[in-house]
Amino acid sequence: MRFKSAFMIWIVVLLITMPIVSATDTQRSNYIHIESVTMTFEGSDMNVTVKYKLDLFAKFYMLFFGTKVVEPKLEGIFAEFENVEIKNVSQDSAEIFAVDVLVQDIGTYQIRQHKLGQEVDRLLIVFPDDYTITFDDVNTVPSITYSY
Repeated sequence: MRFKSAFMIWIVVLLITMPIVSATDTQRSNYIHIESVTMTFEGSDMNVTVKYKLDLFAKFYMLFFGTKVVEPKLEGIFAEFENVEIKNVSQDSAEIFAVDVLVQDIGTYQIRQHKLGQEVDRLLIVFPDDYTITFDDVNTVPSITYSY
């Protein structure tokens, strides 16, 4: 009986603290650390793989209540992109899709600047011809014109 009571108190504390944690500053999160963002392109559309680490409370929250703790944060990170759809979320990664991010002109690819909703340890941009650009410790996807 004591175990059930302690467990219920723990769940209530968890439910109370998670909204407070998710309301913190968007650049620095207390419960999710973005390790890498990899952007790959199919035509003008973008597939994104986000790898992250969750703190202990967020892991338990996700275990009991699903991905709702992470999805708003991921949406916030990519808020400046249009037509963003979260495809898959797990304990340590997410797959995201965005439409019309890359502009292809004669001999060039262009990406306009997008502010990310949180700092990212490593940002990898992989163009359709597999040319890759890497940025460390960024909170913005820079404006890039790449000639191929």
